[in-house]
Amino acid sequence: MKRVEGSAGVALLECTNPVKGKWRVRWGVEAEGDGAVTYMEEEFGQKPAATDVENVISASGVDALDEELEAIGSALGYGKDEFGTMIEKARTERIAADPQAQLMEAMRGQMSERTDVDDEKALMLPNMFHTFSYLCKRGKEIKAGTVLRHGNRLWRAVQAHTPLSIYPPSIDTASLYTKVNKSHAGTLEDPIPYEQNMAFEKGRYYSQYGVVYLCILTTVNGYPNDLKDLPTIVQPV
Repeated sequence: MKRVEGSAGVALLECTNPVKGKWRVRWGVEAEGDGAVTYMEEEFGQKPAATDVENVISASGVDALDEELEAIGSALGYGKDEFGTMIEKARTERIAADPQAQLMEAMRGQMSERTDVDDEKALMLPNMFHTFSYLCKRGKEIKAGTVLRHGNRLWRAVQAHTPLSIYPPSIDTASLYTKVNKSHAGTLEDPIPYEQNMAFEKGRYYSQYGVVYLCILTTVNGYPNDLKDLPTIVQPV
């Protein structure tokens, strides 16, 4: 995982050395709250084919969004849906040729039916869950409590629904998904890392951008704001 400070944009496909034929592919791009951008990256000694891209993405454990695959495919000269079809074909062939990959798929299928996996256990076994992209393609309803992967994070379904690619897990779809996070005591020594739309509990400590805040008001719902903009709910320590 790479982190770039203040990056305005990330090229998903880049020829880094035309003479030696070196290329870099990037995916899992995510903007951080402090203005930085994180992403996965892999360098190739030749212009990558769909099989190459699928292999490195699968091995990384960080799924690429459909929009990212479409952009990579477009940069390689493929049509809108053509590259996605090639990626899916490469995935199918890889699994068919690898007994361990087949076992992993079977175990992911079992885990996708479970809703009783607690956060700590899920975080220990992140690759045991299906990706959001896969669940969208499968087109079946998932239960409330289902854990899934999206980008470099685990998410849990808040309610039963059929995943749609136009509504990916994020703070904008808080009614459908919530992040799976490591448990924190909410004390001054172990504050809860805050994210927008997170509900508050009076007396607990929260942290954001290196600043710790004490909650002075319990809320049922969260807010699309940073802690510094919620003075009636939290106070900086």
